[in-house]
This record gives sequence, C-alpha cells and structure tokens, in this order.
Amino acid sequence: MRRKKRLSKRDIAALTKEYERRVKKELREEVLFDMSEKYERSIRQIERYVQQGRKEILTEKKGKLPSVVIVGNEEARLKTAHNEDIRKAIELWITKQCPASFEDLSSLKSGKLDAWGIETRVIPGAQWQAMLTMASHPLYDSLRAHLVPPVVEESFWDKALEIRDKVLGFVSKAAEALQAIEKTAVEETGLTVGADAWHGEPVIGLTSAFTQTVFNRCLDIQDFTNWAYHAWGIVWPATGGAIITWVNEGIRLLKGMGYDPRIVVTTWQVMGQNVILPRGPNERIACGNAAPTLPASIAFMLCFGNEDIAIAYNPEQLAACEQAHKAMIQGSVSWNDAIALRQDQENLDNLSNDILAQLQKARYFPSFPGRCSFCP
Repeated sequence: MRRKKRLSKRDIAALTKEYERRVKKELREEVLFDMSEKYERSIRQIERYVQQGRKEILTEKKGKLPSVVIVGNEEARLKTAHNEDIRKAIELWITKQCPASFEDLSSLKSGKLDAWGIETRVIPGAQWQAMLTMASHPLYDSLRAHLVPPVVEESFWDKALEIRDKVLGFVSKAAEALQAIEKTAVEETGLTVGADAWHGEPVIGLTSAFTQTVFNRCLDIQDFTNWAYHAWGIVWPATGGAIITWVNEGIRLLKGMGYDPRIVVTTWQVMGQNVILPRGPNERIACGNAAPTLPASIAFMLCFGNEDIAIAYNPEQLAACEQAHKAMIQGSVSWNDAIALRQDQENLDNLSNDILAQLQKARYFPSFPGRCSFCP
C-alpha cells in the first residue's frame, strides 16, 4: 500500500479499519502519527482517508459490526477537535486585534504597521498594501465559513475589510504628513534631513528624530512638556569615532586654541544611539576609537530631551534649528492634517474594539455553524 501513489477504495477501507481498531486502545494522536509514518502520508491526509473510509463502510452491508457506533463516536471527537482549532484561531486573532502602540506609530515612515488586526507593507515598485493579519493563517478560510451569525454579527466581515481599507488610508496619510513635516523643517532650517550617521563620521544636517518628534506630537502619542533643548560640541578626530563635549570647548577648537586641558576624557565604547553625554563641565565623552587629537572636524549638536535632532556648523545654526523645531512642536496640535490623523486613529480604535468584542464573544461558543473543507 505504501508504494502506491493513490490508494484504492479497498486500501482506504483497510486503513480505516486499522485506525478504528487501534484507536480503542491507543491515543488518537499516537495512532495518527504512527500511521502517517507507516503509509508515508501526512497526518491530515490520514484523517481524510479515515473520514472517506467511514463513509464507504456506512454504505456497505448493514450487517457489518459496530463500525457505525465507532464512526459516530469518532466523528463527534473530530468535530470537537475541529471546534477547538477554530477557537484557538479566534484567540490568536484576538491577540492581533490590538491598537497601534507607540512603537508602531513611531515607525510609520517605513510603511510597515502591524496593528488593529491589519498588516501593511511596502511592495517595491508598487503602493503600500494592507491585509488582515489572519489572512495568512491556515484556518482563515475556515474562519470565514464558521464566523457567521449567531456567532458574530452579519456585518462582521464587512467591518474586517473596512478596517483594512481604513488602516491603509491612515498609513498613507501618515506618510504624507511626515513628508510635509520634513519639507517644512528643511525650509525653516536650511539643513537637509540625513544626519543620523553623526556618531561615526562628520556630517551636517537634521536627524530623523527632528521630524519624528514633531510627528509624534501631531498624533499626541508623546508628551514633551518637560523636555528641554540643550547643545553640545561634536569632534571627529582622525582616529575615528566622535567626541561629545561642551559648546565652549567646541568654539575653542574652532578658533584653533586646542582642547581645554582642564577637561578629562571618559571613554564610551558603544557607538550609535544611546550614547552618554558629559556629566559636568570638566568631562568630555570619547565614543568608539575617538581620541582628543588634532586635526579634527568640529560641529555642534542640538538635542531635544533625549533625542539628538540636528548637527550644525556653528551655535547660531543650532539656535535657528531650535526655534524652528519649537514652533513646529507648538503648532503641530492645531495642524489640520494632524487633527484628521488623530480622528482617523480614534475611528480605527472604535472599529477595532467592535471587532474585538465580537471575537471575544465568539470564542465561548461550544460549536460553530457553517461548513469548511476541514469539517468532519
């Protein structure tokens, strides 16, 4: 039988009888696994053969032994197991039907979002796409068949598709808002956005945090009430890395007066984000391989709270960046596009909560109406 590509009705009947005989004494999962190995078929295929074999047996002579009773009991067990699979899929969906987190909303520039039960992504050469997170689940078609009234409302699937379209629209609007913020920042400061690599090389411009902090304020997902602006000198010596020091020492270096001998160096090996800043006027921080040697490139950094938002040639440029950023932060709340985005986010939360409430109710149903391809 194992060598055959397709099993005949007689083979399937024999397989079914073997299964029925063994399942009386052994665990069902162990029987399925063993028969899967024996007949070189998947467990799911063995289950299908058993279901098919039962139907064939039922159509045979009525005098056949208590196979009818066995089939009935096993069919009930299969149906119970299938209902449990549907319930687990619903519970997974519930975990995916969550509102957008701070991290989700702060990374919208990438076009990726996994919230409100929807996944969005950017396809190269195409526009952004959105799909139900559960659409890739093996039991998605079964959910479509079983999540019907009275388990859920008649409009359940319409709402699931509606929220998909609304999330796609929200992500598109968010991207347009970020582009508008970036354009305004460049016009107001005269610097381009792209200075995130300042940790390892001389670079002048705005960092992505400049526009991101404004955007986060637009969506009201970050409170900057106690955040302050502070400026620092940045030195890129020939040894590599970067040195973070005080503005006064940066100006001193620009004038060719050399490093201040009263300031000591603290080495910080970690490069990239989350570098530490000098803790007092007598300390400078050397990141990576940086050493206080000359010649070196000199610039100045503007920070907003714990975010570095701009790198400029001189403190005067930093002052212009601070003024522009402060004005954009203050005006972001009343910006029409920001108001529309916040309203869209609220609508998405409400629609998602409606879907979530129906899913939470559905998981408590002992059985589900409708039929799918996996139903016994």
